[in-house]
Amino acid sequence: MEGSSSLPSVLLPLSALLVLLAWDWLLVAIQAALLRAPLGDLRALLWQGTPQRALALEQVLKRRAGLALAVRLGLTLGHGAWLLALLWLLTQIGVLPATKNLGLIALGWLILALSELVVDVQARRRRPSWAPRLAPWALRVARLLAPLTMWLQRHFPSENERALSLSPSMFQRLLEAASGDLDPQHERMLNAITRLQFTLAREIMVPRVDMVALEVNTPLREAADLLLRTGYSRVPVYEGHIDNILGVLYAKELLKYCHFGPDGRSSQQPSLRALLREPYFVPESKRADELLREMQRKRVHMAIVIDEYGGVAGLVTLEDIVEEIVGEIQDEYDQQPVLRCEVLEENVYRCPARMDLDDVNEQLGTHFERSVADTLGGLIYTLLGRVPQPGDRIIEGDWELIVDEVEGQRILSVTLRPRRAAQDAKQEADHASS
Repeated sequence: MEGSSSLPSVLLPLSALLVLLAWDWLLVAIQAALLRAPLGDLRALLWQGTPQRALALEQVLKRRAGLALAVRLGLTLGHGAWLLALLWLLTQIGVLPATKNLGLIALGWLILALSELVVDVQARRRRPSWAPRLAPWALRVARLLAPLTMWLQRHFPSENERALSLSPSMFQRLLEAASGDLDPQHERMLNAITRLQFTLAREIMVPRVDMVALEVNTPLREAADLLLRTGYSRVPVYEGHIDNILGVLYAKELLKYCHFGPDGRSSQQPSLRALLREPYFVPESKRADELLREMQRKRVHMAIVIDEYGGVAGLVTLEDIVEEIVGEIQDEYDQQPVLRCEVLEENVYRCPARMDLDDVNEQLGTHFERSVADTLGGLIYTLLGRVPQPGDRIIEGDWELIVDEVEGQRILSVTLRPRRAAQDAKQEADHASS
């Protein structure tokens, strides 16, 4: 029959049409479930689902402006390609270029618009379940269209982007230029503020092994004793094991029920569970500057840090972040002094194993790299590749590290001395034995 076409020649444009339709639906769903959703709703979904989806959703929250541009660009290109595929299909089945059949094009466009509306409504209605699933796909779309979106942003920046495009390096140069007009304390604080954006939650958190926490079935009297003994105003509460954090107990909430009788029991006996406030979870990779803004906005003072497997890695308080800016804050309840290395003899030092490598470098003039570990103990674990034993010795750069004390699998203290001094000591020992 004239104007008709073989089946294979029709299947190709039809397949293209269906693929482009799926692409369009995906972008509409991303737009409705992720880009047009209130930020608070999305943050509430951060820890629902798998850790991979949670991390993807966090990346979406960070990059919503760039993702919105990528989705708009994808929809524009997709609509154009869909129209071309429709024209191709109609040509193959022989209904074009007859003008009277142009109504089929309008009908096809109407079907596309209606299908988008259905997907949009469903994505909004089922946002709690759709958003975490769509987050990884949103990042894939952003990566796919990254060359085009970057070109558009570079050549056609918005007024807001032009006004706010002050990079950290530019800010640092401005700070250096103004350093003559700043007193040293203010200059240090401004430098610390700029470093926050390069500081991750895992670098400033209280590690899991140092956390003070309560089991949810702890009696109120014991909970009150712990808070009085430690001086903490809030502690996390778990059930069964530390990875199952139920909430945060505030001392002021517990004080309402601290009227104990002769038997040590409170006249009112609510469960500890009833006094808990909702915990705030953040990933290890959370930037300190973003964490500070979120804690201010949410009016919370403590965040539970989660590792990539969903386990508890530690906790961060508002005070920890503030100390990154103004330095250590000591009060009458602080039982942990500022960690410092102790001088044993000339060029020989004993340092706490949990001391930050940056602090070790600053105090001793060492050059230990933080790329492999954050603390002195972590560096030894990385270099040894096994659980350390007292007396283990490691040469790292120009220094010898000697494991002093170990408690279980945890290193408590380490002795450091220059490599040359270590070699001299070894030679003296060899001479004495011979």
